[in-house]
Amino acid sequence: MSRTFTLIGTSNVLTATYYPPIELNPNYEYAVGLIGLHTYNTIPNIYEGQNKFYYGNESVTIPTGAYEVTDIEDFLQQSIAKNKDGVISLKPNNSTQKCEISSKFTIDFTKADSIGRMLGFSSKVLAPNEAHESDLPVQIIKVVTIRVECNITAAAFYGAHLSHTLYEFAPSVEPGYSINIEPRNIIYLPISTTHIDKITLRLIDQDGDPVNFRGETIVIRLELKKYGARF
Repeated sequence: MSRTFTLIGTSNVLTATYYPPIELNPNYEYAVGLIGLHTYNTIPNIYEGQNKFYYGNESVTIPTGAYEVTDIEDFLQQSIAKNKDGVISLKPNNSTQKCEISSKFTIDFTKADSIGRMLGFSSKVLAPNEAHESDLPVQIIKVVTIRVECNITAAAFYGAHLSHTLYEFAPSVEPGYSINIEPRNIIYLPISTTHIDKITLRLIDQDGDPVNFRGETIVIRLELKKYGARF
């Protein structure tokens, strides 16, 4: 016996309620596995609260989105040029995983909402007309892995702690491209109930923080299987 469930949503939490509840045979064991996940990679690495670039006595707000270092440089060059005849250079160093920046203006990375930490700079003010290398690695990638947690599963560990993690993957496509996960070898985890009235799925990152898909539709398919008699 197997059943499939399709959950659809536009946030990191997908929920389906079943009435009447699905009653499973208490004489058997059941397990659930993820058989499909489909959405688009719209996960931002710059968002409100850490999207300001302070230079001179002014600032630029970078719109929420997914950026490479070169994209940030292009945006800053265009934005600063609109206000003043200013120049800025921002380059990634792929060998050291750091960033190199220079500008004719003073750059202030001390503000709480500055993009400085993402670019690898600790809280400091950079002098104008000098080349500066970040003292920390660039943190351009915010989401390393995505975990799908399911409220009815059991027997999973994340680190040393029990969790409801049903599936985990690393996004492998560029921003704007479709994410299509259909595991060849499905991992089924035992479920903790014989009475299913609600299934809730949460998509979180490696730190346990919600993954922001910015309203993109997410479709997740699950398969429930009966796999053995209880003793």
